[in-house]
Amino acid sequence: MKGKSLIVLAPGHNEIDRRVNRTIDVFSKKFDRIVLIYESRSSLKGTFAFPNNVSVLYVDNTTPKFRALPQLTPFIHVIRDNNLSVDNVYIHDSGLLGLLLANRLRKLYGDGPKISLDYHDFVHWEVHYQLGKFIKRSVVNKLIGSLLLSIFAFYFRRNKGCMINGAVGISKAQVVSLLDWLGNCRGLDYISIPNTREKLKSGMEIGDYPDGSSDFLWIGNIVNGRDLPETLLYLDELAKIHDFKLYVFGKVVSEEVFKLLSAKPYFVYMGEFKQDLDMVEVCQSKKIIGLFFGWDDKYRVGINEISSPNKVYSYVNLGIPVLLHQKVNPSAFDSEYKIGKTFNDFEGFKQSYELVSGSYGAYKDLVLNSKENFVWETDLEATLSQFVDKVYFGASNV
Repeated sequence: MKGKSLIVLAPGHNEIDRRVNRTIDVFSKKFDRIVLIYESRSSLKGTFAFPNNVSVLYVDNTTPKFRALPQLTPFIHVIRDNNLSVDNVYIHDSGLLGLLLANRLRKLYGDGPKISLDYHDFVHWEVHYQLGKFIKRSVVNKLIGSLLLSIFAFYFRRNKGCMINGAVGISKAQVVSLLDWLGNCRGLDYISIPNTREKLKSGMEIGDYPDGSSDFLWIGNIVNGRDLPETLLYLDELAKIHDFKLYVFGKVVSEEVFKLLSAKPYFVYMGEFKQDLDMVEVCQSKKIIGLFFGWDDKYRVGINEISSPNKVYSYVNLGIPVLLHQKVNPSAFDSEYKIGKTFNDFEGFKQSYELVSGSYGAYKDLVLNSKENFVWETDLEATLSQFVDKVYFGASNV
């Protein structure tokens, strides 16, 4: 099935992004030539090893106008300036920019290109988030955001057919939500591939754990809109009853949120991390429980119902029990997986914490057993390979 070339547009990503590199590994075995295009402003500026049939280009001048409006023209220029074939295009983007790029390519080149969108965020959330940079009042943000989403939907639906030929999401609910919103894309070929991890093979052994309280682990970007403020409200109450530490790994994006964390006596900042292996040591030496309260969905766009909680994959990979708020996507994890306890209010949170702490070894054992049934990085190649065969090579037996 070789003999074809592919353009991979990866705005907002860098050369070590796991999701992009996974697709490159699969695509390099399917296509004769791949041109991978990054934004210069996102590049790590180093030397990176890619398959021999992959060449890398960088796009300049892509900083959003007015801090929010995406730039499309520089991407089109790099395609034209390098005389690239647009027969096959794969777009890695969190949402709106990818849709706008797909739409522009469709208008410029007609029905010829086969275009797939790897969609790993949520457009509705993204619009309100960008508006939040300028509009602080939630009511005003919600009204203007809803209007903009309606305008975008009308704009995309003006196409005679769907502007993309295939979609890759992070959960079934997330990608189906996108296709329904686009209207003329219902019934499109799609797959869901969570932002999973390389499965850790060792270091998760069950040991003898002391009686008493457990500590907590929270991982992810320290930024507004995440669950940290609500998490701290619960932990402040719990700290009146139990003695514990909250270990946090992640990039500090919001100094405001980091300042809020730093004021807590139980907070311990562990720095940034590149992979789950970086956090093994802290989980080996003590009783640790992973925390996830979901997103602060103040605009009621339904992000908790469609998301794929990346950090929960890390908690399971590290072999630690999880306390998970019930508002988090119920379809993200099979009900048969025993990875911890859920809660809906502080009393439920406290009871779940005490139950897991009191029987920590047993809960850890359940997590390690469930870990064997999770989808990990090495399990995803076949799914993505079949998707490529169907969308780009017309395979019908997929």
